[in-house]
Amino acid sequence: MGGRSEVWYGVVCRICPSATFTAPGACSWCGEAVTFTPSQTGIKQTKVTLNNLLTRVTYLIQVQAVNDVSALSPFPPQFTSINFTTSQSVPSPVPSLHQLSRAPDSITLSWPQPDRPNGDILEYQLRYYDKGSDEDSAVSVFSETNTVTVNSLAPGSIYAFQIRARNERGYGPYSHTIYFTTLALEESSKQIQNRLPLLVGSVMGGAAFLLVIVAIVVVFVFRSKRRESPYSDRLQRYISHKGGVKYYVDPSTYEDPSEAVKEFAREIDPSHLKIEEVIGAAQFGEVSRGRYQPLGRREVLVAVKTLRWGVTDREKAVFLTEAGVLGQFDHPNVLKLEGVVTHSPPERIITEFMENGPLDAFLRENEDQFSVLQLVGMVRGVGAGMRYLSERNFVHRDLAARNVLVNSNLVCKVSDFGLSRLMRGLDHNMPTYTASLVHAAGKFSFPVDMLLCLFNDV
Repeated sequence: MGGRSEVWYGVVCRICPSATFTAPGACSWCGEAVTFTPSQTGIKQTKVTLNNLLTRVTYLIQVQAVNDVSALSPFPPQFTSINFTTSQSVPSPVPSLHQLSRAPDSITLSWPQPDRPNGDILEYQLRYYDKGSDEDSAVSVFSETNTVTVNSLAPGSIYAFQIRARNERGYGPYSHTIYFTTLALEESSKQIQNRLPLLVGSVMGGAAFLLVIVAIVVVFVFRSKRRESPYSDRLQRYISHKGGVKYYVDPSTYEDPSEAVKEFAREIDPSHLKIEEVIGAAQFGEVSRGRYQPLGRREVLVAVKTLRWGVTDREKAVFLTEAGVLGQFDHPNVLKLEGVVTHSPPERIITEFMENGPLDAFLRENEDQFSVLQLVGMVRGVGAGMRYLSERNFVHRDLAARNVLVNSNLVCKVSDFGLSRLMRGLDHNMPTYTASLVHAAGKFSFPVDMLLCLFNDV
C-alpha cells in the first residue's frame, strides 16, 4: 500500500509475436479494438475482462497498482505481467446479405465471408421465416458456398433472413435480420413478356456483338479523320445529333476548368450530406459511403470522393475535371453524378453508391455463381454504357473491369473518367494500339486500346 489508504489498478495490453512474448520491446499496443470491463484504468476491483481479442494471437498484459502520489514517483511504473495465447474462436458475423435474383416461389441470395473467419469456413446456415409469422417457425438451409436458392416460398411475400458461419469451433452469431420480397405473380408475367426479346437477342448475341464492334470501328475511323478547329468542341453543345442528343464538351477547352464544373455539375449543400464510413482511397484523397437527402427528395446512398488537404491547384483542377465530365452524362449504365461541393473545403464529388463495388472483385468473390443470362446482362450493360458515350463523341480510354461498378441489382455502370479524352483523333504523346480487321475490301487498322482493356480485364 506504500503507506496510503487508497489504491486502484490500470491495465496495459500488448500484442506480441508468439516466439518472442518474453521480450516486451518486440510487442505492439493492442489498439482501440480491445475493450476492458469494467474499464482499463481506475479499476477498484481486482478483476478485469478483455473483449474483442483476436484468435491465435499472443498477448502481454501488465497490471499496475496506482495511488494519488504515483505520478510524482521518479521511478518507472511497477507492474506484474502475464502472457497468453488465445485459441481459435467461432467466426464473426456475416456482414451482409445480397439478393441475386427472385421468382414468385424462390429467392437467390449471396453473402461475403465474415470479416474474421478464424479458420476455414465449413458451412453456412441461412434461416428464414415469413415476416407475418413467429420467429419460432424459422426454417434453416445449409450451404458450403456463399450463395443459396431458397425455394417453396409464397408469391409476393416478405421474408426475414439471417445467416451465420461455422468453422472447427462451431457456429458464429447470426447476422442482422434482412428482409427480401418474392416476386408477385402479376409482376412475374410482365417480366416474362419483357424477357422474351432478351432471350431472342441472347441467341443472336454473338452476331449482334460483332455488328456493334464494326459500328464502333466505323465511328472511330470517321471521327479520327475529322479536322476541327480548337473551338469546335465548345460549339458542339449547340449542335443536335439524332433527335437532340448533345455532344460531350471537353472541360480542358475551358480557360478555367472549374467553369465546366459549374456548368455541368450541381452544387450540393454539405448540410444535406452525411458521411458514414471511409471505404477506400482515390488518387487525390479518400472515398466514403454516405447519405444524401436533397430538399423534397428521398434519401439516397452515395459515394463521396473527398479531395485531401494540401493539394496543388493543378491537382484540384484534375480532381474536379471528373465531375465536369461525369455531369454531362445521363444513362442507366453510366455512373450518375449527384453533385459536387466546391464552395467550402474540402472539395467533394458525390456519385450514386454501387453496393457490389468494382466488377473485377465482384466476379472473383462470386466465381461460378451467375447464370449465363446474368453474365450476358452484365456485358450488355457495359456495352450499352460505352455505346452511349461513343454517341456523344466521347472515348473512355481506361475501360477495364476495375472501372465498371455493380449495384445491388447486378446493373453494371461505367465509371472512373479520370483518364478519358475527347474522341477526336489520337494524342501524339500517348501510346496507342492498333489491330487489323479483315474486311471484304481488304485490311484496315483502327485504335483498339479501349477494346483491349475490356477484353484483357473482363
